[in-house]
Formats: sequence, C-alpha cells, structure tokens
Amino acid sequence: MLLVPVNSSDVYAWGYDPATFELQIQFTNGRLYSYSNVTEEEFTALTMSPSKGAAFWYYIRRNPMAHQFVRLA
Repeated sequence: MLLVPVNSSDVYAWGYDPATFELQIQFTNGRLYSYSNVTEEEFTALTMSPSKGAAFWYYIRRNPMAHQFVRLA
C-alpha cells in the first residue's frame, strides 16, 4: 500500500484501501500498523482534521473492537 506523508507530530504517513477498508498508518516512532473496517467516511474525517493524531485516536484507536489492528513493523 502506498503511504502518503502526513503533517502531524504523531503520524508520519498513512494509506487507505477503500476496497478492503484497510488503513495503514506509520507513526513518527517508526511503528507501522494496519487497521481493519475503516470506512471511507472515517478516513475522510482523518484527512480533513486539523489534528491528524487526535482524529486518529477519536475515530479509530478508541474503538479497538470495531477497528482491529495488527502491527506490521
């Protein structure tokens, strides 16, 4: 998946596949994760938010049952 750099103090880059509803996100500490069941609306909300890290925590991370994740690197 192609990761696009993000202007954030927490998030280094991310990529989204609307066909599989998968979000991959690389944090500034270098860790890379894959999150499942991310809707296009949620990803749009992430991209439009002035605080990418806060939006990620609000829409994705605070709901681990809906958005299961796995560490890739």
